[in-house]
Amino acid sequence: AIVTLCDLIPSLRILFPSILRRVVSDDDLPSQSGRNTDDEFASSSQMSRIRLHVLFRKLISAVCSVERPLVLFLDDLQWADDRSMELLSALLERDHLQELDDDHGTHCLFVGSFRSSEVNVHVCIDNFEQSTSVDVTRIHLGGLTRVESNIMLSEVLQLPTRLTSSLNDVVQRKTTGNPFHIITFMHSLVKDSILSYSLPDQRWVWDIEAVKSTSIDN
Repeated sequence: AIVTLCDLIPSLRILFPSILRRVVSDDDLPSQSGRNTDDEFASSSQMSRIRLHVLFRKLISAVCSVERPLVLFLDDLQWADDRSMELLSALLERDHLQELDDDHGTHCLFVGSFRSSEVNVHVCIDNFEQSTSVDVTRIHLGGLTRVESNIMLSEVLQLPTRLTSSLNDVVQRKTTGNPFHIITFMHSLVKDSILSYSLPDQRWVWDIEAVKSTSIDN
């Protein structure tokens, strides 16, 4: 089991440099998953998935405690495949969360980010909300406002907001205030020497017409 987890999470090998034996055998799965051994385990691929779920549940149970609460951040869930979402659902099942619970509450927090336009992720989140095993809080993160993005550019370029205002207008229009797109676009301007540091002026300067003609996809 540890070998399997080390293959999935290579950094765990630091903790188990010489572990070669299996800790949990396939025969242990029925009792640990709370399921019967009938047709449910007929498929070897299904057995592998259940085994993986059990291993991750055991791992989280081992590292999560009141002294060391655990936060799992799952980025870009809109690109997760069905098996990954199955694993997440298995980790959020009531019986597993009860294993992590004590008088002070569950010491495990799952944070997932995804694009709000993706329907498949919303379906999974809806299922979590409808269950009674986990508390779900949705936080919508929109783009930066024109004032906020101008403050961002002002701080990065070390210039007053009145001087970065014209640049910000173009950047805001091209990126719709998305912080990641702003950073990427600014990097592309520097790479193309449209935005550069002037030694004589001792400040950042740019060609506003060139900025306007630069594609956000560069």
